[in-house]
Amino acid sequence: MADFSYRGPIAASKSIMNRALTIQSYNSDIEIVGQSSCDDVVLMKAALEQFQRGETSFHCGHAGTVLRFLALRVSRQPGEWTLLASSRLLSRPQMGLFKIFQQMGVTYQMTPAGLYIQSQGWRGHRLKVDGEESSQFLSSIFLNAWDLPTDLEIELETHLVSRAYFELTEEIAQRFGMRIEAVASNVWKIPAHQKPLAIQFEIEPDMSSCFAIAACAALGGSCLIKNFPRESQQPDSVFRNFFTKMNIDWLQEGRTLQVRQSKNIKPLQMDVNNCPDVVPVLAVLLARAEGISRLTGFGHLVHKESNRLRKVQELLTHLGRRWEIDGAEFVIYGESAPFVALGTVDPDEDHRMAMAAQVANFGGAHLEIAHKNVVNKSFPEFWSIVEAL
Repeated sequence: MADFSYRGPIAASKSIMNRALTIQSYNSDIEIVGQSSCDDVVLMKAALEQFQRGETSFHCGHAGTVLRFLALRVSRQPGEWTLLASSRLLSRPQMGLFKIFQQMGVTYQMTPAGLYIQSQGWRGHRLKVDGEESSQFLSSIFLNAWDLPTDLEIELETHLVSRAYFELTEEIAQRFGMRIEAVASNVWKIPAHQKPLAIQFEIEPDMSSCFAIAACAALGGSCLIKNFPRESQQPDSVFRNFFTKMNIDWLQEGRTLQVRQSKNIKPLQMDVNNCPDVVPVLAVLLARAEGISRLTGFGHLVHKESNRLRKVQELLTHLGRRWEIDGAEFVIYGESAPFVALGTVDPDEDHRMAMAAQVANFGGAHLEIAHKNVVNKSFPEFWSIVEAL
């Protein structure tokens, strides 16, 4: 394979975009600056536009944020709603959403085709939320807590996985003017009658996508990302920190990020609880590090688009690298030697796994990747970037 080389921008963050679009549905004067053609954003835009036109049936595809954010959005208004979704998405944990519905007096039914909702509007003024399976349920409450008739108190009852994504939600809501009062540890109050400010809101590039391109460069060439933010609230922006620890050559100047092919990659010890989306690509990089890496906080990977923990393990095995689960640690035995793997890899409907397999190709593997269009969920430009050599 030819050396990897990319010079250019990366599309807007789907995580931030879908949060901003949800808030925009409460104030049409909000201007969102940034473009993303990924499936998750396209589905969210279409659903919210249909909702504003008075339609009652929406397609969520494979998108967890669309289903979870939209479910609470439509339930704010009296009516009956149907959220159609793929069987894979419907099989992911949704109990946290149902517990919220029960407390708000919202009737729901999960069917093989999707989620049916019947609502008279939110009726509760106090919520207890479970965060063990996903932070998106808590985020969805805050994104949809505009112009409430009464104050809303929210208590997080459990440990919150991917807490950094909830903190991203808080930061975005506050930028739109939401007042959030901390009542106690893991208890918040959102005062009634708040409306989002009519501001211009610029969406920064997607950090997960930036990481995938940076990883291709680290193993096989170079990249210069031209619209990289000086600071980012996205959890996956942490990849620059572990690049430093792993001896990967990177430099940020202003709003450009440069990454170059690196030798003598070092192993890493890291808690990935707040950044589960980096794990597939990170695991491939660690498999090329000389030494033993240890990851913790990976338990909720089993609830992603695939059983992502199992798929990462399968990919490492295919690449000829040893791994093991040692108590709370995911241990990866890396080697600096290039991968020599051949054959076909099935990402199992998981966009992150498809990108990880391609990163492995820049690390010496020669893998055919089935169902390559799965990357459209988050990063449809990925193949045009990595194949334009």
